[in-house]
Amino acid sequence: MQNPFKRKVNKHSALLQAAEYRHFMTLRLINILMMAMFALLIFGGGIFMYQRIYNTIGQIQVITILRSQLGAKVIDFTNLEAIEAGYAQKYSENTLTPTRDPFHSVIAIVEEVPVETLVE
Repeated sequence: MQNPFKRKVNKHSALLQAAEYRHFMTLRLINILMMAMFALLIFGGGIFMYQRIYNTIGQIQVITILRSQLGAKVIDFTNLEAIEAGYAQKYSENTLTPTRDPFHSVIAIVEEVPVETLVE
């Protein structure tokens, strides 16, 4: 008894079918490669969008946290006055200037002269 589900194969049609589908494997390989490239493109676009959106949200959160922490600090005016006095003393000292004598290295002390006497 023959199997009713088995199809009879004509040798002539099998040869035609084989010649007709000889590029079937290359076409299938190209199809698989195209699908993989498309999937990678979609995946890469999703990762790109995910990073851009979440990085932006994170930066906004950092900015809001920093803005909430900003505030005026109290200045200790006693320290400020001490620093200003030290600065004024440092830069108001008599400066040593070299004289124009090329043979002797003599340093002369310049006296402070009030500005009013220089203007007259």
